[in-house]
Amino acid sequence: MIIIILSRPGKSKAKNAENSSEDGSDGKHGCPGYSSGNFYLNAKEMINPSLLSVYLNGGRGQDGDDGGDGYNGVNGIGITEEDLKKLCVDYSSLYFNWWDTFKKYSPPKKWTAKTTKWDKSNQFGYEEYEDENKRKIIYSFAGDVGYFYTTYHLYFMVQGSNGTMGTQGGKNGTGGEGGYRGNAVAEDPETGEAFAINIYRNMGENGLNGLVGTSGR
Repeated sequence: MIIIILSRPGKSKAKNAENSSEDGSDGKHGCPGYSSGNFYLNAKEMINPSLLSVYLNGGRGQDGDDGGDGYNGVNGIGITEEDLKKLCVDYSSLYFNWWDTFKKYSPPKKWTAKTTKWDKSNQFGYEEYEDENKRKIIYSFAGDVGYFYTTYHLYFMVQGSNGTMGTQGGKNGTGGEGGYRGNAVAEDPETGEAFAINIYRNMGENGLNGLVGTSGR
């Protein structure tokens, strides 16, 4: 009679992250292979013992799972050149336009003022705005008053929002250890004489390690 216990090769994969607050799940370790067990035969006499073959092979270890993949981060939001031109303060001349041209600047409603400072006597104005995507407008207008003339400077910048980090992939599971090989004995219990049967003993093959989960971009 031959009994064969197999652990089929093949790996599964742990759960992937489903949002930006989760890492990929760790893979499960493979179970060890079954040991072959032992074989004992007690007999007063054996006819043609060389015709009996006993195989004591440990079972294959189970493969470890692959780690789950991390979650990709969200890209930051920038601005196109065309939209920047539409958003910028509309003026024809830094020198000839009125002070209120720059002071009364206001971006569309989706932008909220965070800082506003205007001082006409010192020829200085500064504003910051933020939208729902956390982009920022940094805007300033200033005059460098000289003895004969005043030089005006306009600074207008849109700072894109920050991107978010991807999350970490899960650890890999290690393959299970191969099953142990047993012992075989065929003998006369009274005399201790061993019969010359064929004995084959092999350790089981180790299971494969899983792969580490891919971290989010």
